[in-house]
Amino acid sequence: MRQFIWLLLILAIIYSCAVMEPPTGGPEDKTPPEIVETVPAANSAGVKRTQNIQIVFSEKLDSESFRKRIIFYPEIPFKKIDVSDNRLEIEFEGLLPETTISFYLKKGYMDNHNVKVEKSSFFYFSTADSLEKGLISGHIFFKKEMMAGGTARLTSIEPDTFENIYDKPELRTAIADEAGDFSFRYLPTDSSGFRLWAFFDTNKDGDYSDSKEFYLLYPDTIYLTGREPAYRDFTMNIFDPNEPGEAKGTVKNNTPLKKFVTVRLKNVVYDEPSYEAYTDSAGVYNIKRVMPGNYLFSAFIDMNADSLPGTYPDPEDTTLTCDEPSVSLPDTISIAPAEIKEIPELELGNEKDEE
Repeated sequence: MRQFIWLLLILAIIYSCAVMEPPTGGPEDKTPPEIVETVPAANSAGVKRTQNIQIVFSEKLDSESFRKRIIFYPEIPFKKIDVSDNRLEIEFEGLLPETTISFYLKKGYMDNHNVKVEKSSFFYFSTADSLEKGLISGHIFFKKEMMAGGTARLTSIEPDTFENIYDKPELRTAIADEAGDFSFRYLPTDSSGFRLWAFFDTNKDGDYSDSKEFYLLYPDTIYLTGREPAYRDFTMNIFDPNEPGEAKGTVKNNTPLKKFVTVRLKNVVYDEPSYEAYTDSAGVYNIKRVMPGNYLFSAFIDMNADSLPGTYPDPEDTTLTCDEPSVSLPDTISIAPAEIKEIPELELGNEKDEE
């Protein structure tokens, strides 16, 4: 028995002195590669026109994932793209142009563990003596709300010279951050015209998909000059062009007919839908789910329950008719996609309306 106890003590000492090793393989790599250095340095000037581009990352890279993800503005043809270990090197066919150059690396490239980068990268340098001074910045929203996935682009096409702006080559691309803010930096200020448009990259492929993604074109051409080198706080509120809107307001009933007032939006296009609603006891109404278009607005007490302003039998003499109290706006009402239109307050039964 004593020998057995001594054997147990010896085994316990041996076990306590053993070296414990972690499981082979280590934890799964879930950290995407990050850019740690660029040659030339970001925001540098006076770069040689024979300079190759080198980018050093924090991890080894998957070379195939860089295909079609490298873009230069202005466009510069490549001679060779080499991805080795954690380094990306780009060699050009000829001399770099003498200007400010924007390097755009689209999201989606991976390290050698197939961990994908979900954020695009930009850096700038100049082969001239200094960087350009131009700036265009703003915000991208979807129906006035922040939403990830906003992309802004610039083209140099003049207004009214093309039908689809998304078919034209971009001069620059900018990606909005989580707050919807975007910026184009180091733009030329030589009075060239820029067209600005934005879209939501819902399928996350880095490009606009016609008929699948919504976009918005800023209506005016933007000119940057030495005296006005910056345009800030552009708000690009993107929406579905078929998104219904609303029309709301108040109609006061000053007539002796104490009934709810009917409000009506009549579409100016034949056979297109019109919309009706009723006011509440305070005269307030809200016509919902109104398709974008132009409408004629009227308010009336619908004595005949036919949803149209007209006449009704005189309660004191059924051989006679009375006009249903009504009022209308002289001009058409335009409802834009997703718009909440505030209609001016109207009154039924006063002298002004009678006129």
